[in-house]
Amino acid sequence: MGLKFSIYSMLVLTVLVAVSVAVDPELTAVIFLFLLAVVVLSCVGGLGFILLQKALVGLVIPMLYKTRLLWIVPYVFGRTTAIAALTTYGSKLYQAQKYSEAGELFGHVLKHDSQLSNHWSNRGAARYFAGDLVGAITDLSHALKIDSSNEVARVFRGFSFLAVQNYHDALGDYQTLKIDSSKQWQLALHRGQLYEFHQQWQNALDDYWLAYTLDSSQIESGVALARLQAGCPDATLRDGGKAVENATTICLRTYWNDWIALSVLAAAYSETGEFEKALTYAQKSHDLAPESEKSERMIRIEQYRKRQPFRVPIGSDQQNATSRSS
Repeated sequence: MGLKFSIYSMLVLTVLVAVSVAVDPELTAVIFLFLLAVVVLSCVGGLGFILLQKALVGLVIPMLYKTRLLWIVPYVFGRTTAIAALTTYGSKLYQAQKYSEAGELFGHVLKHDSQLSNHWSNRGAARYFAGDLVGAITDLSHALKIDSSNEVARVFRGFSFLAVQNYHDALGDYQTLKIDSSKQWQLALHRGQLYEFHQQWQNALDDYWLAYTLDSSQIESGVALARLQAGCPDATLRDGGKAVENATTICLRTYWNDWIALSVLAAAYSETGEFEKALTYAQKSHDLAPESEKSERMIRIEQYRKRQPFRVPIGSDQQNATSRSS
C-alpha cells in the first residue's frame, strides 16, 4: 500500500509535527523533509515515490520509537510498509542484543498482523533472551498453533521449557527437530541431556555422539559423550576404552587445565579398572576445581580409593548431574 496523500494524512502529519516540535527537534526536521518529499513526489508518483517512502520510513521509525509515537506509522505510510519497516528495525535491535526493545517492536508488528506465525516467533525469541520465559512460551506456542512447521518457534520454545525445568515438554519439542548441521550441535547436546534426564540412555548416547560429530571442536559435547560412555547405568552401553580415548582428546584440547575434562577422564579410567590413573586425574581435577565443587571432587577421590567406578546418578541428583561433570 502506498502513502495516501489526503486531507486525513496531512492532518495526522500536522499533529505529528506539532508534537515533535515540543519533544525532539531532530524528529521535526525529518518530518519537514518528509512533507517536502510528499509535495514533490505527489506530482511524480511511480517507483521513485515508493522507494523514497521506504527509505523515509526506515529513517523515521527509530525516532518515532524514541518518542513513543510508533502508533502513527501505519496511518502515514500504510499498513504493509509499516509492518515491513517495524520488523526490520526490530530485527536490528535483536541483532544488537537489545532484546526487550526488539520484543516491543515485534509487539507493534503483531498489533497490525497477528496472523503470521513468524511475527509471533520473532517476539517469542526476543522475550526468551530478555528473560521473559512465560511470555516467550506463550508467543512461541501461538506461533506453532498457526504453523506447526515453524522451526524457530519449536527451537526457542524448547529452550524456554528447558529454562523453566519443564523437561517433558522440552523433550517433546526437541524430538521433532531434524538436527544435521554443525550449527545445531548444541541442540543435539541439549536433547541428549533431556534423554538422560528421562533415563533414555541409548537416545542420550546417540545425541551426545551426534553433537560431538557435528562439531568435534566443542568441549561440552565431548565431555558429555565420554561421561556417559564411562558411567552409563546401562552396562551394555558403557565403553571404558572409548571413554578414555574421548576424554583424553578433550584434555589435550584444553591443555590439561579443564577440571571437568580431567574429572571425566578419571571416571573413564575407573571404568577400565585403572584406579591409580583415576586417582591421579581425580586429584588434578580437585586441585583445579572451584571451591563450590571441591567437596564433590573429594567424594570421587574417596570412591576411586575404594576401587568403585563412577556411575551416572539416577533420581534426585540426576537433574543437576546432567549439566556438570562426573
